[in-house]
Amino acid sequence: MDYFSTMRLRDLVLYNPWWEDKKKGLRYLFNKSFNFSFIAHRNTLQNVNYMIRGPRQVGKTIFLYRNIFEYLKNGIEEDKIVYISCDRLSGIKELRNIVRELVFLRGSLILFLDEVTSLRDWYKVYKEFSENEKITCIATGSRPLELERYGEFFPGRGVNIINFYPLSFSEFIFSICKSLLDYEVRVDNTIFSREFYRESLLKFLDKNNIDYETISSLFKIFNKKYPDFKSALNYTSKFFEPIYKLFNIFLGLGGYPISVEKKIFGEEQPFEIIVQDTLGTIEKEGLDIHILNALIPILLQKLGSRISFNKIAREIEVDVKTVIKYINVLERSFLIRVISYCNGKIRRKKEKKIYFSDPFIIRALSNYYGIKALDKSIIAENILIEEACRKVEKPFIRDYRSYLGYGKIGGKEVDLILNFEGRSIKIELKYEEKVEDRKYLDIILTKDEMRLSRKPYFIPLPLFLLIFDFIFQGIEY
Repeated sequence: MDYFSTMRLRDLVLYNPWWEDKKKGLRYLFNKSFNFSFIAHRNTLQNVNYMIRGPRQVGKTIFLYRNIFEYLKNGIEEDKIVYISCDRLSGIKELRNIVRELVFLRGSLILFLDEVTSLRDWYKVYKEFSENEKITCIATGSRPLELERYGEFFPGRGVNIINFYPLSFSEFIFSICKSLLDYEVRVDNTIFSREFYRESLLKFLDKNNIDYETISSLFKIFNKKYPDFKSALNYTSKFFEPIYKLFNIFLGLGGYPISVEKKIFGEEQPFEIIVQDTLGTIEKEGLDIHILNALIPILLQKLGSRISFNKIAREIEVDVKTVIKYINVLERSFLIRVISYCNGKIRRKKEKKIYFSDPFIIRALSNYYGIKALDKSIIAENILIEEACRKVEKPFIRDYRSYLGYGKIGGKEVDLILNFEGRSIKIELKYEEKVEDRKYLDIILTKDEMRLSRKPYFIPLPLFLLIFDFIFQGIEY
């Protein structure tokens, strides 16, 4: 009996309800992905091949649903759009059979493959699909080493690589604005509304002394075009008070969509879910969970401090090659960033600094390992470094580690040195400390102090994060 034509066809119809009825499918997708807009900042994908890689629980599946909704809304034929959850398949042979039959029946497909890296030899079938003129293939994956090992073959071959992270601070604000102000979606003569969720969000913001009118004004930040850094900073500074309040929320909450939604509804934070998913994915790469349980607490306790891999190796009683191997896997799993010393050039043999991908994962892992909560200033520094890494990197083309680092000038440490676009910018963060002039710096990031009349420029960190894209414009270095 042909396997696809019986049970698997039933599964496909179940997960692709728009085949049967467009309106039914749109309702299904809306309920799956539009409760809040906490991934609305991601632009709708173009009709080309994509590989979307990132950790679990950051909204990759919801992002696929959101794009399918947009495709249907924009008039793409229902039966051309196919969603397949690959972790429900037996292997690439089954996936090939499904896709072959659908292409035969329908001529062409926009194929959404969720967690394709859960299949052994996934890259072989993905390559076939992405090179087939009848198929547009959009895939997600969470297996870090699998993606690192084979993903480098895709750029330049008609495949766009996207790193998908927890929300940045600016994305967090945009998502809140979008959820409140764009709570209805109209398709043809049907209105899809998330009014219930909007009311919950309004109550949450009210508890934090942020009202609807403020959010309406704040949303203008994202719709305005700025010619340079100073113009962007001048405009955003008018909204400092609500931005500062939202930053304090983000400091404790982070950018995992599930964490944000649980907080809005007053529900328990999903620490265990995130930790188990994170450690489970890493453990699948062949790492010993006992070594991980010894290593990760040390990295948390030394967050933002200089560390020696040799010292860590002695502390957890393994050889240094093992420490380096585990650090590399954690980094490629989108859990940590490894920052090197910089004195004009990146010095990779010197002591490193370790940062984590998001404030929530820091809280979740700290809770799991029984580690005392870190100071706000350390979390703020972590947010800054992670934002800088995301801005300069380009998957398989530009490695963030070659463009930024920490340094030392005049015997004093500098938190961030950016060597990018032909310039070197020295940045120090003084979030909860007394701010003093250090003339060799370009920018000092503060809690609420601002000065642009002379160097070093004082800029509140929450504002700086919103206008990071303009860092190389409008200021003389």
